Amino acid sequence: VSFRHTGHPDLDMPDQPFRVRPMPGLPGQYNFELLDCAGKAVKHRMDTSRGTFTLGFPALLVYSGKFGPNAGVFSVFLLLACLSAREAHSSYLWLVFGFPLVLLLSLPVLAFARSSRAVRGIEARLSEYEQLVHERMPEPVPCESGPGRAVRVGNIVQLAEFFKFFIGDRNMYYVTSNILKPFTSKAQLSFAEVIGPELMTFFVSHYWGTSFMHSMQSIVKHAERAEVARWASAKYWVCSFSNNQWRIAEELGHGDWTRSSFFLALTAPGTQATLMILDDHVLALTRAWCLFEVLQTCILTQSRASFGGLLLSTPSGVLNYGEAVSADMAITIAERLARIDLKNAEASNAEDKYMIDALVSSYEGGHEAMNRFVRSSIRNALLLIREHHDATFNRVMRTLERSGTGYFEGLNGEG
Repeated sequence: VSFRHTGHPDLDMPDQPFRVRPMPGLPGQYNFELLDCAGKAVKHRMDTSRGTFTLGFPALLVYSGKFGPNAGVFSVFLLLACLSAREAHSSYLWLVFGFPLVLLLSLPVLAFARSSRAVRGIEARLSEYEQLVHERMPEPVPCESGPGRAVRVGNIVQLAEFFKFFIGDRNMYYVTSNILKPFTSKAQLSFAEVIGPELMTFFVSHYWGTSFMHSMQSIVKHAERAEVARWASAKYWVCSFSNNQWRIAEELGHGDWTRSSFFLALTAPGTQATLMILDDHVLALTRAWCLFEVLQTCILTQSRASFGGLLLSTPSGVLNYGEAVSADMAITIAERLARIDLKNAEASNAEDKYMIDALVSSYEGGHEAMNRFVRSSIRNALLLIREHHDATFNRVMRTLERSGTGYFEGLNGEG
């Protein structure tokens, strides 16, 4: 099979077709395992809710058809044609009328088999979302790349809630190709410009491969602490929402990092801190552009007294604040950060990797200085978490001791 218009670069490769193998499932369900052209199972995850697939020949005849396998339907037409030829007075009439008639009748059958019908579910939901946004923001607001393209947390939460059936545990790659790009296709602008851009307060550093819901919940946890009662109005610059996904080369500064949207947003005077979204595997720090953001954050922390530094956020809370944060998750993240080497960070574009590595190497201490900066951030966070949990532990123990005093005294009196 070959895929088209799915929005996933690993699927939309007509020159490299896939194979599929039926898998056991419940009655009425059709599940297939995706294989590469050599017949080996595809291990990495590729999510999409859009596009079509086309069967190759001869599977097109054998396994597809609106009224049954096309090979069978075609055979019926062929049999009818043969019977008509048998009744014909001459083979000449068969060649002139019979054979062309068979071909003519079989063409619609083959046309039905040519491609599967695209699932309309997400398209219908996108249309509803467009109407919802249009009521609030009738026209997009184009603006310059950089700090003026932030989004409110409330808008991110609304998007997640509106498409939760489709998003599930999928990541930002899925959300961008299946929701953000279709939603912004008419305007050819960023999501922020279509939904209503805001002046940023916090910069979000994250890995697109992390679960979208994980990232969204991590941002909400920080917003609840930063803005308290008005957390839904907190404004964040998030590359997937703030960059124009139709003009990525322009957003990256055409190779000049000082003109990139990342640099312009992060170094803007109003940016208060960098919020890095972390999961158990700290995947954000395996990406080169996140390393670039760590470098700029390190420089700002040293040069701007009001800058809040690198904040490490998870769905259970911001590690740097220490409050109501899962100690187990914090320790797991710390153990991974203790072993990670930012020099190994990767990029989809080899030129980006080379540029960022060269930039980090030009900084005093290079990659090792970045490693120390990140480890120092998690170390300080762990100290706060331990202090908070120790205080909670001691308070609970004192409460238990006070409430249990009379009980133990009664036991001693009975003895």
